[in-house]
This record gives sequence, C-alpha cells and structure tokens, in this order.
Amino acid sequence: FGLTGFWIGTVVGQLLTLLVIAILVWHKYGAISFSDAAFSYLAPDFGAKPEDCMELAVGDVTAAVAASQRLCDFCRGKGIEPRTSMLIGLCVEEMTVNIIEHGFTKDKLSHNVDVRLVIEEDKRIVRIRDNCVNFDPTKYLELHQSDDPVAHIGLRMVMGMVKEANYINTLGLNNLTLIL
Repeated sequence: FGLTGFWIGTVVGQLLTLLVIAILVWHKYGAISFSDAAFSYLAPDFGAKPEDCMELAVGDVTAAVAASQRLCDFCRGKGIEPRTSMLIGLCVEEMTVNIIEHGFTKDKLSHNVDVRLVIEEDKRIVRIRDNCVNFDPTKYLELHQSDDPVAHIGLRMVMGMVKEANYINTLGLNNLTLIL
C-alpha cells in the first residue's frame, strides 16, 4: 500500500485507540463520556478543590505587589495564620519582581508570569511560571555563594523561608514550585 497504507494505518490506529479508551471509560464509570476528565482517567477528587486554589497573572511590578496582597488576603480568608500568609505574599512578590526586572529585559519578546497558590491540609504550594530565559534560582544560589551578606538577598531570603523549592523547565516555561 506504500505511503497511502501508512496514512490509512495511522488513522485506523488512532480510531482504535479512542475506541479502547472509550471502552475503558465506560467500564470504569458505567457510561460513555468524551470529557477530558473521563479520558484522563483520574478520580473526580484528584487535586485540590477549586476553592482552595488561586491563580493570578502578573505583567509588571505593580501587578506583582497587588498579587502578593491578594494572595495574603486569600490565605487569611482560608484561616491560615497571618505569619504564613505574609510569607507566601513575600515569596511571590520577591520572585515575580525578580522575574520582571531580570527576565523581561533579556530580549524583545512579550513575557508573562503566572502564579498559582494551592492550599492543602498540611502545606501551601506556590507555583510560579514564566516564559523568560531559563533560570533555576536553586542552582543559581548554589553556584553563586558569597560572603557578602546582601548578595542575592532576595533569593536567599525566599529559599530560607520555604521547606522545599523545585525548579523545572518544560516546553520553554520556567516552573518554580515553593512548598511552605
């Protein structure tokens, strides 16, 4: 069949895959559903509840300060102690302002920063995502240790306040996850 056979085989293979997934979804849920939630095969309670999450877009320093305050208010509204609320706001403000001041100016492209806060029972997770040049703050601090007490003070302060900091760059996006 040559090239035509290849393309027909590809289409038939994709259709058979969708049919198998539909059968698995029907077997698990007792109904056929073509929703993304059903096809992801995740439990309905997977992840945090929407009311325990807050997502914000930050485009400039003024928005970073406002996002910090909104996150503090959100945390207090959820009954989180004021000190933890303040630390979350401080971490977000420091990291987003650094991204804006240093990452937005590296090229002439349009950039954005997205912040997501997830409140779980035993921890608070802040994810900061941007589309600037690759920058891993955890590795940066390891490579640029200094005796100067004010060198990289913002990054050092944030990394000292969090229990865990993880960085990954995927699909050209910097993803920094801070766990408090």
